[in-house]
This record gives sequence, C-alpha cells and structure tokens, in this order.
Amino acid sequence: MLSNEVVEAVYDKCDGKCRYCGKKLSFSNYGLYGARGSWQIDYSRSRMNGGTNHMNNLFPACIPCNQEKGGRNGKSYIQARRAQNQHVPTPEKPCLWEWLFG
Repeated sequence: MLSNEVVEAVYDKCDGKCRYCGKKLSFSNYGLYGARGSWQIDYSRSRMNGGTNHMNNLFPACIPCNQEKGGRNGKSYIQARRAQNQHVPTPEKPCLWEWLFG
C-alpha cells in the first residue's frame, strides 16, 4: 500500500492527467472503478517484471489505459498506442519525470 503522500505526488507528476491518453483525472476518484476521472497508479515497469515503488516508476493512469497496458512497460504501451493511431499526449509541459527518467 502506498502512502497518501506518494499518491498525491504521483497524481501531480503529470498535472492530474493520464500519462497515456491525457485524460483529466480526479484526485478524489483514485481507485474508484466507474467514477468520472477515476485513476490508478501505474507501474511503468510492472512489479512482475522487476518494477519497484520508486517514484521514477510510478505514473498516474486512467483505469482503462492501465488495464489495457497490463504487464507491458510504459514505453512499449505508448508505442503500441501510436502504432494504432490512438492519442498519446504531447503536452506543452510534459511530465517532468518523463524528461528525467523516461
């Protein structure tokens, strides 16, 4: 279980938007399936593939994107979305963590 401080820091990493589709997330709907703006913490490198709880591995993701991504790593999921001509955000101010650790 992640602390409230970690959950808040992960949400803020991408300005409250899904890392994969850019959808606006609702902080208060963390983990609430079916709620508007619901989201989860995504492990860019899944725990089953050796990913850790380190902040450079944690990103906010809407529940549909996180479920579709499954055990793939974040970069390969982004590449798959682009290959299928699905929207991948290219914000004016990308997630700071993408630049530092992407």
